[in-house]
Formats: sequence, structure tokens, C-alpha cells
Amino acid sequence: MSPSSHSPPCRTPPTPLGFEQPARSRQEVHSTSISLIVYACATQGKANLKQLIKNWVWSYLGNVVGSIAFAYLVFMSGVLAAPSLATVKGMAVAKTGLAFMPAFYRGILCNWLVCIGIWQATAAKDIASKAIGIWFPISAFVAMGFEHSVANMFFLPTALFNGADVTWKVRPLRHASNPDPPTREWIIRRLGDL
Repeated sequence: MSPSSHSPPCRTPPTPLGFEQPARSRQEVHSTSISLIVYACATQGKANLKQLIKNWVWSYLGNVVGSIAFAYLVFMSGVLAAPSLATVKGMAVAKTGLAFMPAFYRGILCNWLVCIGIWQATAAKDIASKAIGIWFPISAFVAMGFEHSVANMFFLPTALFNGADVTWKVRPLRHASNPDPPTREWIIRRLGDL
């Protein structure tokens, strides 16, 4: 089964919807739960190490499963077409081809902006203020090309499902024509998000 090839190209600018919805509904994006909520509870003695690790594992798995499922639905809908599809594929190859340290630092910078957005959304009293508080930091990390592990949990499978020149398989050597698989890429960005 393949998506329709007669779909209009995606022309909508990227939005922080994936971060706005959890912030509004008090759900957890994996990096935010690690960086802000549960870690703060653990350091204040309100959560123990077992509870912290349990939260990390379940929120991470939930984000992986949900992101891949959503990426598959996007693929099956056929909404990505030229020229957007070529851009998505090229970005996936570039993301998986980054060396460890630049990817790690991009993860740090990204999560710094994500935390600012979540702090602003948490401080806001109404939905519009929450959306505005989160909009600019998240838009900034996208515009600057920083790397977020959870965002890439959606982005890379979307590219893979649409035929990008990347693979799920772990490869022993890495160079420009032999990029990392998304799973290794997620781990590097996850370390940066910590």
C-alpha cells in the first residue's frame, strides 16, 4: 500500500504544535520531563531514583512509539510531495551524517530553548499566552538547525518511510555516504538533551 502521488505539496511553515499540545494538556515531551519536572522532583527528594528512571523509560518509549506511528500516518496520507519531500529526505541524510560532538552540542542548545519555552508556557495563565511563550523558542531551534531527539523521532522515520537514503540498520563505519541510523542519532541528541 502506498500513499497517493497526487497530494499537494506541504506549504505550511513549521510550528511548535508538537510542544504546544503537551504543554496545554499537562503531558510530557521526553526531554522536558527529564530536564524540568522529574529531575527537579528527584533533586528535591520528592521522587526517588527508581521513579526517575521509570519516568524516563516510559516517556521515552511513549515518544518513540507515538512519533513513529504519526510518521507512518503522515507517509500513508501522502501529504509530502515535491519539493517538500526532497527537502525532508535531504535533511534526514544531513542529520544522520553529523559527527558526534556537533550533534551533541546541537542537542544541548535545542533543549535549552525547549526548556525556556516550557518555562514560559508553564508561567502563562491562559492558552494564548502559553502558545506565544512556547512559539518563539521552539521556532528559534528549528530556524537555527538545532537537534531535538523527540522531534527527530518523527522527522527521521517520516523521511525513511518516504524513501530517504538512510537506514534503521547500525553500520560499523560512518562517513558522508554511510550515515548513522536514526536510533543512534536519537541517542546522541538525547544525551545532548540531558
